[in-house]
Amino acid sequence: MTRLSLLVLGVLLALGAASGCDRRGIESQKFVNRGVEALEGGQADVAFDFFMQAAELDPSNIQARYHLGLVYAYTKNDLELARKSFEEVLARDANDGDALYQMALLAMKRGKNDQARVYFEKSLPRVANPAAVHFGLAMLAQAANDSAELDKQLRQAIQKDSTYEDAYYELANHYLRYNDPERALQVVEEGLKIPPQGGQLHYLNAVLQKKAGRIQDAINALQKGLEKDPTNKEVYFDLGYFMTQLGNYREAIFHFKHYIVAMGGGNPSRVALARTLIDKLWIELDRKAANMETVLRVY
Repeated sequence: MTRLSLLVLGVLLALGAASGCDRRGIESQKFVNRGVEALEGGQADVAFDFFMQAAELDPSNIQARYHLGLVYAYTKNDLELARKSFEEVLARDANDGDALYQMALLAMKRGKNDQARVYFEKSLPRVANPAAVHFGLAMLAQAANDSAELDKQLRQAIQKDSTYEDAYYELANHYLRYNDPERALQVVEEGLKIPPQGGQLHYLNAVLQKKAGRIQDAINALQKGLEKDPTNKEVYFDLGYFMTQLGNYREAIFHFKHYIVAMGGGNPSRVALARTLIDKLWIELDRKAANMETVLRVY
């Protein structure tokens, strides 16, 4: 075989190997895509299998490694394997913002806040959603009792993403903790313009309205919160309490009964209080009825 023939054969073999790698990469990415679809559909175990197949087919597929890390962290609750998965991503791309952000969250869960801060700061210019990073830095500031930094980071989170509901909630709670309900209410009202997807801002609004003595507004806020988050059973007790304050005893009894049924044996001390309040409200209703009967007889 001539030298030229050997060169041509070498090129063909190299191209064939590259083509095989490309095919594996394409197939690997297909598994990742199917895994993402399964994960979004709530099928975490199915998704995990797809991501494992993708990683085995193409060990260089960092998307497969990244998504394995997500499943380990948030479904299997295996923080060590999650950390290893994200580290494998960073070994191939040290500037992967998503992996850096996840490493920061893992460090926070392990109580390594200084390490978490380093990861957050590295991820900040590299992530698609910097608001989440500012929120993470705010939580670190809260843990360190750094009020000024907490305020700054939460406001930056809102500036980066005006729909970031958790940032409004935590900022308003921050002001409430420092006995500044007026500023807290301003933040809540700003957040309610989003409008929020969950009920937490409405519930916090109810607390602030009650503090201001606006009981009906507090009730309205609780009811709006329930529309967004009907699973929050404790709200029924609060509705009963507020209705009692307004003198709407029958409605209060209705909400306290709803609370008792909804709890299904949970929070026994508060359920017992609800039962006691129901008994007292019936006594008060009977007393009012007797008084009314006396008035009518006199008339």
